[in-house]
Amino acid sequence: MSYRLGFQNINDILNRNNHPKNQAIHSFLNVNDFDAFGAAEINRHWQNIPADHRLHTRCHSWFESTHSAIAYTITENPTTDWQVGGVCIWTRNQMTHRIS
Repeated sequence: MSYRLGFQNINDILNRNNHPKNQAIHSFLNVNDFDAFGAAEINRHWQNIPADHRLHTRCHSWFESTHSAIAYTITENPTTDWQVGGVCIWTRNQMTHRIS
């Protein structure tokens, strides 16, 4: 069995779950049929984003089954939701069941 893995510096995930870039990311994952995809420079301080706009909420319905994880600096306390850096990973379908 083989898996398709991808990684890209996406240079910012916007702070709203209805932004067109979210659909572009979803389409990119589907077209390229990635089982796992990592992204760098997501540039968000997720604690300052409302729960209904956080990454998991945005992508939980994208695939039959999906898992997302994020990492960002929590020692800083910015006054906005923008923060340099951060990474995330999405796994989907069979890959989700192998690592969850």
